[in-house]
Amino acid sequence: MRAKKNTYAVITGATSGIGAEFARQLAGQGYNLIISGRRKEVIEKVARDIRETYKTEVTVVIADFLKQPDITEFIRVVKKTGNIEFLINNAGFGHAEEFFEDTYPHQKTMIDVHVNATTEITHAVVPELRKNGKGFIINVSSMAPMLSSPSSPLYSATKGYINIFSEALFMLLKPDHIKVQALCPGFTRTDFHEKIGMTREQCKNVGIIRWMRPEKVVRISLKSIGKNKVIIVPGFLNKLILAFISILKSLPGGIYYSISSRIYESVTNKILVENKE
Repeated sequence: MRAKKNTYAVITGATSGIGAEFARQLAGQGYNLIISGRRKEVIEKVARDIRETYKTEVTVVIADFLKQPDITEFIRVVKKTGNIEFLINNAGFGHAEEFFEDTYPHQKTMIDVHVNATTEITHAVVPELRKNGKGFIINVSSMAPMLSSPSSPLYSATKGYINIFSEALFMLLKPDHIKVQALCPGFTRTDFHEKIGMTREQCKNVGIIRWMRPEKVVRISLKSIGKNKVIIVPGFLNKLILAFISILKSLPGGIYYSISSRIYESVTNKILVENKE
């Protein structure tokens, strides 16, 4: 797809990884950008590189979505700009701390960003998409809610919310010609894992674990956005894993939970132990 002249894409969490790659690829399709992030120097460099490479307009909003005034200001900038066609809700993070070994206020920040900020920004931007008579929303989720992780129940739960929210929006906004997608990548080479304590050495292929690059994840997402499918799991192996999980979930509850717990423990050990050898 190619953007019409002076059409904008809004991308949250565009400082690095998947968010920054969405910014690059949409700029390459001719979109002007409104991007947000917390790390000023890093996101400003992303913006400069995109302006120089694609000769497009990039507006940077430094925002921490744990702060309501920052969300309000971001929404103000978006509405003031107008002519919005794309919304990418990518802002998010995980915690290294186990749920009960951490303070609740710290754990709750995932609810504040993944659920509250995503929902509020979507509620504010959809009327702008409706003005154009069409639009695209991509909510960046995860494969985590497919096989819930006992180490981070809130991460799985909040990403699960994003999936269900996206499915409901898909049906609700179809008459408005607004396409909605929940992008559910598996292991992807971004700084997300470094922030939760994993080293670069641990972020490598082991057994069935295959890491994807953000460029490929985003390319698959954008190629799929026009199709009548909400939940997008990029990567052939990830699709096989998802099919296996579906089979597991058809088993009686006790068996399913026992097997999924062992799978989680096995995968964790492969990443944290075998990669040290």
